[in-house]
Amino acid sequence: MTFDKYINPNFTLVQKLIFLGIAAAGILASVILIAIGTRFSVIAVDSSERQSEYAKRGKANVQLFYEMIITGTCAIFFASAYVVCNHISDLISHKTTFYALWSNNKDYMLLAFICASCVVNTILDSIFIPLRRISKDQKASIRILGMFYAIAILSLLSYGGMGDKKIYETIILYYPGLVVGRFVYFDASFVDFLKSMWGAIIHLPYLVMGLAISIGMSALGFRLNYLLDKNFVIVGVLYSHLFLLAAIFVINLFRISNIFFRGEDDEYEYDDDEEEDDEDDEEDDEVDEDSKYDYINKSSTRKVKKNKQIKVYKGEMDYRKEIASEREQNKTENRDDFDYYY
Repeated sequence: MTFDKYINPNFTLVQKLIFLGIAAAGILASVILIAIGTRFSVIAVDSSERQSEYAKRGKANVQLFYEMIITGTCAIFFASAYVVCNHISDLISHKTTFYALWSNNKDYMLLAFICASCVVNTILDSIFIPLRRISKDQKASIRILGMFYAIAILSLLSYGGMGDKKIYETIILYYPGLVVGRFVYFDASFVDFLKSMWGAIIHLPYLVMGLAISIGMSALGFRLNYLLDKNFVIVGVLYSHLFLLAAIFVINLFRISNIFFRGEDDEYEYDDDEEEDDEDDEEDDEVDEDSKYDYINKSSTRKVKKNKQIKVYKGEMDYRKEIASEREQNKTENRDDFDYYY
């Protein structure tokens, strides 16, 4: 088995540029769909802030889509690596060191490949295609969907008769285990589980869009004979993802997608501490409101007490005036009687 069996030696530079252009067109078409959806989502926003909010949401939504493609590419890359290594071990002599190591440790190697895909994913979306407009929680939700993305692609290849069904099923079984393991062993509470699931559900459109564009690109590549399907279709699918990734890199580098989302500063960067600060501010506001109400209540209580004291004081003064008036009246009457007597 030669290296030419895994690539197409007749895939010229011009054809590669054409395929890259097709990938870029597919990405931009997806961006336009995201722009339309985002436009509808800001209808309820005040007209004075609508354009700014549209730009902010739109750019974040585009980066969520990029994250979906990056995650899917990493998953397919290491699945392809496992398939190719397994095929090489079947072809070489059983006495070689590689065959012995692979035969005894291929399950562990598959797990290592999947873990390595997570590391490569982080490097790609942090350095090569920096996605600074989305939070860590949003990235985590997309990466959960990335596991289902890989399951969908591998299931299509397996049940479509486009490869060794046994190998694909082995890989497929690992991904549900990782999803369940993340929820059961790593989430702190049931609330975190629900939060993660809700994040994955609301981002399902990106999964559908990612699958549509990757499957379409792969089908077109095989139809145009840019990709080989004689041995491993998954390798051709991987090439399609690499072209999509290259297109995203160029579009993100030159900020081509920003022409659809004008009205906000391009240097915006999501701050994961922003939500915590907002929550703290809300708590402070609540405390201030409570303090305000306590102060008002105390002031009202003091006023009531003061009013009562004033009423009591006024009552005492009126009573004393009445007593004094009666005494003066009595003195006057006594004086009149005295004068009359003498």
